[in-house]
Amino acid sequence: MYFDCNAATGEIHWTGTSISFWGSSLAKCHHRQTDWLKWVHEEDRDKLLQQRLAARDTKSAYQAVYRCNIKDGEWKWLQENGVAAVDETTQTVHWYGALEDISQRKQDDINLLQYRFALDHTSMPSLSPILREPSSISILHLKKYMGIPGKKRLDKILV
Repeated sequence: MYFDCNAATGEIHWTGTSISFWGSSLAKCHHRQTDWLKWVHEEDRDKLLQQRLAARDTKSAYQAVYRCNIKDGEWKWLQENGVAAVDETTQTVHWYGALEDISQRKQDDINLLQYRFALDHTSMPSLSPILREPSSISILHLKKYMGIPGKKRLDKILV
C-alpha cells in the first residue's frame, strides 16, 4: 500500500489495498496525517516522527517499524519506507512511501526465539547447532521437524 502525504495540509492519499486493509469505516479517518497518527501505537509514535524528521533533515529515505491499530481494533506491525520530497527552498512538500504488513514476520521472530530458548533448555543437542544458523531452517520446517502443531505455544508443549 502506498501513500502520498501533502506536508502543508496533512492530507494523505492512499493507493493499493487501503480500504481492505484499514476497513471501510476507518478509511474515512485516514485521510489526514493527524488522524492517522492517532492509530499508531503510542509507544511507537514519537520514534516514527523522529525517523521522518531525521530523513527530512538529511534528505534521505527512512524505514520505520511500528504497531498500528487497524480495522476492528486489531493491532498490526507495519514497516514504512518513505522519503520526503522538498522544494527549491528545502521545505518538505510531500511525504511518499509504502506500508507493508509485517505482523507474520514479527510473530515468526517471536516463535524462533521461543524455539531457541526451549532448545537451549532441553536435551536435544543434535538439533541445537542447526538453529544457530537462522538461514538454514525456517519456522515451518522446525515445527514439522519437532512435530509441533501450528498455533500451539512452544513453552506449553516442551515443559
